[in-house]
Amino acid sequence: MKITFLNIWGATKQGEYLEFIKEKSSSENIFCFQEMCSFHEERLSAKGAVLHSWKLTQDILTEFTGFHAVRQKTWHDMPGISMPAPWGLGLLVHKSTPVLEYREIFLLGHHDSSQDTSVGGSIPVVLQSIQTIHNNKKLWLLNIHGYHAGSGIGKHDTEERIKQSEGIIECLKQLDGDIILGGDFNLDPDTESIKMLEDFGLRNLIKEYNIPSTRTSFYSEEKRKKWPHADYVFVNRGIKIKSFEVDTNSAVSDHAPMFLEIE
Repeated sequence: MKITFLNIWGATKQGEYLEFIKEKSSSENIFCFQEMCSFHEERLSAKGAVLHSWKLTQDILTEFTGFHAVRQKTWHDMPGISMPAPWGLGLLVHKSTPVLEYREIFLLGHHDSSQDTSVGGSIPVVLQSIQTIHNNKKLWLLNIHGYHAGSGIGKHDTEERIKQSEGIIECLKQLDGDIILGGDFNLDPDTESIKMLEDFGLRNLIKEYNIPSTRTSFYSEEKRKKWPHADYVFVNRGIKIKSFEVDTNSAVSDHAPMFLEIE
C-alpha cells in the first residue's frame, strides 16, 4: 500500500500540483491532503490559492473515493468575502481499497468556529480518518492539519497544541487495528506535543529516517532555518515499512510531499 501526504499550499502552484497528482494517480492507493478548498466556481484567492482545488483534484482522481473535511468556510486570505470557500482536508482512496468507516473529529473548536479567519487565528482543527483492511487486518489512516499559532510563535508548544495532542491520543485509544497518522502538524520535532505521540507508542518516521527538513525552496531560506519541520508521519509498531521518503526538491508546494509504502 502506498500513501502520499501533502499540504498542497492551497494549490498555489496549480499546474505543478495537477501534474503531480496525474503522475501519482496510477501508483498511489491513498492521498492525504491539507489546505484543500471546495469553492463551487473557478476562482483564486487574494494570494493565488485555487479555491476550487477539490473539484480539480476529483476531476483527475476519478478512480478514487474522496472525502473533504471542512474546517472553515472562508479561506484565510479573503477577509470580508461573503461567498463561502470551504477549506480543510482532502482524503482520497483508490476504489480498489475498501473504506469500512469514515470519521471527522474536531480536536480544537468546531466546524466554522473561528471568528478570525486569518492564519494565526483560532482556526478549528479536525482529525480526518478512514478505516480499511490491509493484510487481513484493520487499518486506520488519519489525516491532520495542526494548529497554526502564527509566525510570531512559530512551531513551539502552546496550550492549544498540547490539547491537540491529547485529543489525538484520546481518539487513537478508541481505535482497534493498526494506525497511520500523518499530515502538517505545524510543530518542531523537539516539542512536548510531538513527544506525547511518541510516548504513546507511535514511531515517528521523520525522526527514525533522519529527515532534515519537510519544507521546499518555496518556503523562505530564513524560515527553513528556523522551522525546517512541520510535517510528520507516525505509525504503530505493527506497521511494516517498505519505504519512506520526503521530497524537498518538489515544485508542488512549500511543503514537501511525504511518501509511505507499507508491506
